[in-house]
Amino acid sequence: MEERYEETECMRYAGSMAQLADARLMALAEGNGRGDRVIAFRNGSGLAFTVSPDRGMDLVDCSFGGIPLVFRSQTGYSAGARHEASGKGWLRNWQGGLMTTAGLRNVGAANGEFGLHGRISNLAAEDVGIRRGWEGGRYRLEASGTLRECAMFGEHLELCRTISTGLGENVIRLHDRVTNRSCREDYLQILYHCNLGYPFASPELVFDVEAHEVIPRDAEA
Repeated sequence: MEERYEETECMRYAGSMAQLADARLMALAEGNGRGDRVIAFRNGSGLAFTVSPDRGMDLVDCSFGGIPLVFRSQTGYSAGARHEASGKGWLRNWQGGLMTTAGLRNVGAANGEFGLHGRISNLAAEDVGIRRGWEGGRYRLEASGTLRECAMFGEHLELCRTISTGLGENVIRLHDRVTNRSCREDYLQILYHCNLGYPFASPELVFDVEAHEVIPRDAEA
């Protein structure tokens, strides 16, 4: 659902649009994520969330009307430099949160040179920017950044990501574009690892979906 707002009406009563909706770039001051950039969104509908440019432009904290929606790992915010690439080391600094990006050359179990869920979530974005403003009669909030998974004489995959919402909306929009910048063909694996948690995900939660089949990946799953 979305509530419509008029620019003239908003500015008639507000000294700044930041008191109604805002996206703000900040840096963490303590813990294993100290120094990492975080973009905090709040859009006036009760929706608030954070984007982590130094961790794959992932969506981390998210709440609606003050109710947390996501699962957060006990590691808390943790810098990508703490990534342990081998085996299941990915779990030692996994932050949890609304959406973790897995890939770009491996998702799922560790495989040969690739650790669990690949590298992209532990890479820092370049060209990070925030846009706030009226567009098409709506007040938009947007963050963007570019991630590069690359190696000398190896792969060069570029992920350009934009995350946006609007004043009074209860929607988060994510747009990705992956480009192969190397001089040879390559493959791509990407997984949007969504992590809902308590109290939103609880024994009282009813998840109403159309009838479908669930196929486990293997016997253990």
